Formats: sequence, structure tokens, C-alpha cells
Amino acid sequence: MVDFEVAVIGAGAAGLSVAWHLAQAGRRVVILDARDRPGAYPAPGGSGHRPGGRIHTQRQDESGAVELGAEFVHGEPAATLDLMRAGGIELLPLDSEHWLLDHDRFVPMDDEMGDLHELMAMARKEKADRSVAAFLADVEHDPKFTESAHWMRNLLQGFDAADPERASLQSIVREWSGPSLGAGQARPAGGYGKLVDFMVRRLDRSLVELRLGVPVRGVSWSPGEVELHLDDERIKASAVVVTVPLSVLQSTSPGSSDLPACARPAIQDVLDGRRGIAMAHRLVRRPARCAHWCASGFGDR
Repeated sequence: MVDFEVAVIGAGAAGLSVAWHLAQAGRRVVILDARDRPGAYPAPGGSGHRPGGRIHTQRQDESGAVELGAEFVHGEPAATLDLMRAGGIELLPLDSEHWLLDHDRFVPMDDEMGDLHELMAMARKEKADRSVAAFLADVEHDPKFTESAHWMRNLLQGFDAADPERASLQSIVREWSGPSLGAGQARPAGGYGKLVDFMVRRLDRSLVELRLGVPVRGVSWSPGEVELHLDDERIKASAVVVTVPLSVLQSTSPGSSDLPACARPAIQDVLDGRRGIAMAHRLVRRPARCAHWCASGFGDR
């Protein structure tokens, strides 16, 4: 007998979204997160505990907020904009002027986006996948692409938090060929924390239970169910969705003896960049048979 149909580990934007969609389908869901605040506005000087993910808004006063995590809306991502509209959150456009700190002084940043688009066009023509670093090594010797290759490497490391030596070129091409590269930018009025607050409010609490300050210490798998080990209890579910930062997965799941052997190669593919890169990813297990494991996200969707 299971306690819930689905357990979601992580109460960031991905976990909250997964839980909402599952509840829309009538599933009983529990969300578990080690952090203990339901919004994204830790009190000034407080512990900073909050739901996981990259959203970490520090509200200073009623006039504004400081983002310690995700800050911008790039281009016109449909899913994000739909959520903003549903939550009544205004977007504040930013101007397109960029500055660079160069030897202790700010200077206007050259716009290399045109050449970056040309680099993406070249990458799309490649028949076999390889690392971004290998691709850049072949093109950056051309004076035309030296600066844009440098820009691409910095963007990959800074924006995607990815290692060019491990990142999949084709995954980056798919991600950067979407509605964001080179498009306008905006900030959510009042900070991204308002979006998280809306996503919490819209959950159907008759079907979704949100437990904060509840670390998951371990997971046991068996045919038909998953058992999650908490500090004071164990709960059972028919399936589990893991929505945690890559660094958390990297430090726990791959080496866990609890994971079925057939699941580990898929996880390692994600960590090695063979399944692409994204800010969050999901590992879904349908426990009836090991062959039903799947890893998704990471730029594939």
C-alpha cells in the first residue's frame, strides 16, 4: 500500500510544476524539500532557507528585490510567460546596452551575437556530436570567430554553468536555437520569488502535500513502489520524480547502491553531458520494470 502515487523531490520551479501537472491529472502527490521556507523571500539576515532551484529572491523593501539566483527572462519562452500572465506578474523590459569590467573600469561590450549565430549555424551542420570545447578549438583560430568563440565559452560557463569539455555541442545548439538567444531581456516585477509564490498558491492542496525542511536521506526501489527514507519516517509512492540541481545529483545518486544498475548509465550520461545541459533535470522511474527508466530534460525538451 503506497502513501502517494508520486513523490517529487525538490520544491523548486521544476518540482512545483511537475506536482501541479500531476494534480491536474488527478494524482496524489507529495513534494519533499530539505529547505524550510515556502516562498523565495528569506528574511534579511535569516537562514536563507527556501525551496530548491535557482530562484533565490531577497526582498529588500516594497520598492524592489535583489536576485541571488535566476534574474532575467530571456527572449519569449512560452512556458515562463504563460506562468507570469497566470500569476499577474508584470515583466520589466531591460535596455540592450551591455558593459564589461576591463582592468578596473567599465567599457561598452562589443556585440558578438551576430557571429555567434553564425557559429550556431556551423554547429548545426555537424553530423556527429562532440564537446563544445572540441568545436571551439577548430573555429577560434579563424580571426573572424575568435571573439565570438570567446563569448560562446564564457556564456556556456557563466549562463549554463557548464564545462565546455563535457558539454554536448548538439544539446547547446538546440537550447540556444530557441526563442532566447539574441532576443530582448526582462525582469519580473518584484523578483522571480513572486513566480514561486504563485506556483505554490495554485497547487491543489486536496491532492498535493508540500513538506519543507524534510531532507530525503535515501531511496529504496522495489517492483511497484519506491520508499523514501526521511529523518523520522519512511513514505512509499508508486513513482518518484527527482528535480534537484546537477551538483546535488552528482554528489549522491550516481554512487548510490540503491539505484538499479540499469539506471546508472542514464544518470552518468546526463552528468557527462551526453544528454545535454539545462538548469534542472528530471529522473523519472516507473518501477514496474527497470527498462521503464528514462532520463529527460537537459535541453532535450
